Amino acid sequence: MGTLQEIIPQVSIPHVPDLRPLPFTPPSAARYAPFTAPARQHVPYWILHDPTLANSMMERLRAYLKTAPGRDLPPSPRLQQFLDNLSDDLLHTPYGELSSEETTTDLWKIYILQLIRYAVRDIDQNPTLPVKPLTTPTLYSKTGDFLISSTPDTSPCLYYDIKSWSVFDAFALDTLSLAQHVEDGQLGTPLELRVNEEDARSVIMKVS
Repeated sequence: MGTLQEIIPQVSIPHVPDLRPLPFTPPSAARYAPFTAPARQHVPYWILHDPTLANSMMERLRAYLKTAPGRDLPPSPRLQQFLDNLSDDLLHTPYGELSSEETTTDLWKIYILQLIRYAVRDIDQNPTLPVKPLTTPTLYSKTGDFLISSTPDTSPCLYYDIKSWSVFDAFALDTLSLAQHVEDGQLGTPLELRVNEEDARSVIMKVS
């Protein structure tokens, strides 16, 4: 059995469940119109396309794994179980396909997110599982699903909001267009939170 430093960079999604749009229901993103605007530092101010981002993130992961507390340990039995079952789990999701937001939610909560949680716990040798249900009903007028913290008594690091695959698929090209826009030699598009955000901009603001 290999070590976490060897195994974690090799983890990948081998395939995805069948993607089935809901019949007679065109995908849409709920508009975002916060009653109280977030602090400026909590609002994305620029979107740009970086084709090297994925490789850069992998390089940083490999660099971190060289010094991580659990780098020389094998996966825990629980993490190994998620790794061994990942391929079958993605073929046999609770609904057998991805269609509604509910099916996407179950895929992430039951399989993908659990694998990530146990991987982080093993790598960092952190005895907690850093995910908890959202205790505050809304954050900046947006109701989410989870707050993710490194330990139960620290401030949240990530705000987790589940979306249907079809929503991202519907607005992917619009989002990419904003990110690849070039004006006066500058790549990307500046973002300013408007009173009412819709479609691709609504998704960007809510998941950022």
